[in-house]
Amino acid sequence: MKKIILVCSLALALSACADHTQSKISEPTLSMLTSAPAWINNTKTNIVTAPMADIVDGNTTFTATNFCKPHDCASDFMIRISNPQTKQEYSLVVHVKDTDAAILTPSKYASYLYLGNPSEHIKSLLQQVLKQNPNWK
Repeated sequence: MKKIILVCSLALALSACADHTQSKISEPTLSMLTSAPAWINNTKTNIVTAPMADIVDGNTTFTATNFCKPHDCASDFMIRISNPQTKQEYSLVVHVKDTDAAILTPSKYASYLYLGNPSEHIKSLLQQVLKQNPNWK
């Protein structure tokens, strides 16, 4: 039941991310994933998607989308930002360890993977989108 509440609140928060303010966000200090999880690479999987608010960075507007592993959105999800003009796409894949303590502070149990070879600036934008979720503590 707690996972369902976390999933619902995560989906609502991510879909309502309309705050375009910039803030200094530190890089994740926990473990980094080394390769993309199978649920992302499996084209036969029906990945769950949800559009998010556009991200404005100076004169560039990125389209943001949230993806998650079917039936496990609280533990395995990905945030993708893309620039429709240049066709560039960057993603932040997040895996949260399945433990009761992760319900209250998922960031302490998270592993991260960046896809698309993002610059440090783009990594900070992806982290900003993640931190806009009020449940991401």
